Amino acid sequence: MIQSQATDWHHVWLCLKSFFEFLYFVAGVAICGAAIYAAKQVKIASEQLKTSKEIADRSARREAVKLASDHCRYYAEQVVPAFETLVNKYREHGCTFLDPVPFPAGQQPPPPQFIIQNGDFGQVTYDLNRITAEQWNGIKIEIISCANKLESFAIPFAAGAADDAVGFQETAPAFIAMLNTLIPAIYYLRRTQGSRYASILRLFNVWNNRVAANVLGPLLQGMQKIVADANNNPIQPL
Repeated sequence: MIQSQATDWHHVWLCLKSFFEFLYFVAGVAICGAAIYAAKQVKIASEQLKTSKEIADRSARREAVKLASDHCRYYAEQVVPAFETLVNKYREHGCTFLDPVPFPAGQQPPPPQFIIQNGDFGQVTYDLNRITAEQWNGIKIEIISCANKLESFAIPFAAGAADDAVGFQETAPAFIAMLNTLIPAIYYLRRTQGSRYASILRLFNVWNNRVAANVLGPLLQGMQKIVADANNNPIQPL
């Protein structure tokens, strides 16, 4: 009777062992399947994230181009007329403080009166005494109006919100020429009223340097070629 019970317990133990081994095997298969499924889900999520980023980038690009287009229109419809009004008033009042400093014929021109570096006034040799109270008071409203509109135009480009390439292509030459004319007034407003016009100066700095690079780039390449040709083609001795 005792031997029979021992045999029965041994049989039960073998059954339980087989059952647990089976569960362990099934669990391994399940874990492997879960890992494969998780890897697929991670890949899908990564692809979805990449697609979402591409869509967001395209959307941001469209918005930046649209904003640039709107501000180019603003420049044509608001800034240019304000500048023309200022120029007409300037001439009517016989003002001279925005004119280039004359220099005798045959002499070297004076150094630049304004050097813009890092989006700010780096060096200034302009004589503020050229701006008399009589001349300034006659056109200050037009100057401030034009400067404020020019700053409004420059803000999204200087901040990187509007597409720089569109703005540069459409308005850079006119913007640079306009600021070269108005820079004494911008500096005067900075010194007398604390008006910084930071976006105007930053955008001028970036676009003016780019124009200069576009002009000087081919010349520099030509000079480099001349130097290379001179070094590579020595006269051989007889």
